Formats: sequence, C-alpha cells, structure tokens
Amino acid sequence: MVFCLFLLLCFSQTLAAEPVYLEFRPTSPEITQFRYRTSDEHPNQWVTSEVHDSLISLENFDKSEEVLTIQQSSDGSSWGKDILFRFNITDNKWEVFSEVSVPPIQESELERTFKPTSLDIRGQYLAPLGICSDSYGTGFGGKLQLGFSFSGPSKSIDHLLPYTTLYYQKPSSSTSLVSSFQIIGTTLGIGIPVRKHHAFSVCIDIEAGIMQHIIEWTAEEDGPQSLSLYLDPVARIAATFILGTDDGVQVVVSPGYSFFFERGAIGQLISIEAGLRVNW
Repeated sequence: MVFCLFLLLCFSQTLAAEPVYLEFRPTSPEITQFRYRTSDEHPNQWVTSEVHDSLISLENFDKSEEVLTIQQSSDGSSWGKDILFRFNITDNKWEVFSEVSVPPIQESELERTFKPTSLDIRGQYLAPLGICSDSYGTGFGGKLQLGFSFSGPSKSIDHLLPYTTLYYQKPSSSTSLVSSFQIIGTTLGIGIPVRKHHAFSVCIDIEAGIMQHIIEWTAEEDGPQSLSLYLDPVARIAATFILGTDDGVQVVVSPGYSFFFERGAIGQLISIEAGLRVNW
C-alpha cells in the first residue's frame, strides 16, 4: 500500500514538473491580444501576449488538477469571457471545459465608447458664394476641434472618427449698411478615413450644428447702429489632409464647403483651414 502511494506521488510530481504547451488560436480575426493564468489564488497575475506569439509554455503545471484560463481582447483594454482549458491526460490533449462571463471592467460604458484623443487648433480663411456675396466679403477665423475614439458594439464603425468643434469667424462686409459681421458656431461631426499611411492620411469630414450671427448695422448711412443676433443651422463637408504619425503632433489642412439656411435662402461659404493636431 505504501509502495503504491509512493508511485502515485512520483507520477503526480512528474506531471507537474514537465512543461506543458498550448498553441492558442483566437476566435476572431479582430482579436489582437490574449492573456492567461493558471491559478485562482492570484486572479490578477495575468500573462499578456500578442496573437502572433501564440505558443503558451506552462512550467510546473499540474495536468491532473490545474485549469488554464484565457481571455481575449481586440483593443488591449477590455477583455472577454474566461475560456477555461483542462488537459485530458487520457487522450493527451487540451479541452475547453467552459466559458464564463467576467465581471465588467473598471471603466464606465461611456469611457469605453467615447474617449477624447486629439485637439486641433486651426486658422480659417473663408470666402462667400452666391447670395452671400451681396453681404459678406472674405474673412478669417479660428477653430478648435476635439476628436474622439469610438468603440461600439459593431466593429464595422470603429474606424469612424467623431469630433466636435467650436469656431469664430469674422467675414468682411460688402455693404455700407453693415459695419461688422461676426459668427460663432459649434458642430458635431464624423470623419471617414479614405486613405491612411504611416505618416499621411486623408479623411472626409461631415459635420452639422448651429451658427450665431452677430451683426452691427444701420438702416441708413450715418444713422444709429443697431445690433442683431440670430441663429442658423449649418453643415460642412471637407477633405482633411493629415501629415504626421498619430502618436504625436500632426499638420492638418482642410478645404471645405459650408452652407446654412436663413429665411428661405441658402448661404454658402468656402473655406480652407490649416493648423496643428495634438494627439494623446
């Protein structure tokens, strides 16, 4: 009886001492990383690996007792279900023995969905088209644009680049009755990448919002000045050219076309924006 127990102990030690290997294959081509652990006693002691380094080597793994836990990730920050592997000693192969949902990660749903990732500081040159030429002349302005990364339930839209803007424009006046035009606007937009290289990319930007007109005018020459304020809906489409890598400061040039609706008429402006984008 003692001899049998001694053999069983030696056999168990041999199982635990031999390195055990598993080549992990991700369940989706969108997976970029995986992590694994072999003990529930230290649940935060994960070993993280890239998918191209898929061979897992386990030292001192007890094939008769221990379980290998693997999680997958497509972004390196949020992790999927626990996939539990057990080694079948009889058949000498690994087997998936269950999948368990893990608790939610610490980040909130909003943080996982939208994260600010860049800030543009741009100057603007603008010129009127159509009926706007009767009132507006050329002008200048400035623009701040805050960009976000997007991670949603559908991977097909993860490449889109949402952003919001705040801008100020001061076109000149082409009529003697108006002494000053000023515009303050804000928009929400989406960038659609159409060409991307390591240090050069092109996006089609589509945005919409509201613009506040501030007009100082007089009913007759040399008459008293009046101030008028009114809001118009506005939309803009632009081709944005980005020079530089997305882990630092980039140069941005964005020619575009804007139109706004005012009292049954459509105002039109063309503009070119240029500035810097700071990424983090």
